[in-house]
Amino acid sequence: MHKDAITGAEAAAAPADDRAAVVRRDLDNVLHPVVAHRQLEAEPLVIVEGKGSTVVDANGTEYLDAMAGLWCVNVGYGRTELADVAAAQMRALPYYPHTAINTPAAALAERAHLLVNGEIAVSGPAADLLTNPDVLASYLGR
Repeated sequence: MHKDAITGAEAAAAPADDRAAVVRRDLDNVLHPVVAHRQLEAEPLVIVEGKGSTVVDANGTEYLDAMAGLWCVNVGYGRTELADVAAAQMRALPYYPHTAINTPAAALAERAHLLVNGEIAVSGPAADLLTNPDVLASYLGR
């Protein structure tokens, strides 16, 4: 690690009132693929906290996050029960490639399968291939 690098814990502990330093650190180091850096520099919005569907900026202003963190936080921010389950799984087995069978992947796939009543829901180029019963039977070894 570079001698001037900060850890995640140090970054989280940084005072929210050091807004200018956070803006500079971000603009110097973070790539924002959907927003022009000039726009961020002209109108820097520094989000420091999230609870439920609300986010709070460094000035204490609250906003409704109607896009759910760009569609990836649709269950809301600050869900401690999800953080606890994720932390437990990360300690047990954070990842394993599908070169072998693993319990979390099997359990999740089974639950997803039950949620769609056994129907495969796919779209795009793979849809024809994956919905062909002969291809599926061959793939599943049946």
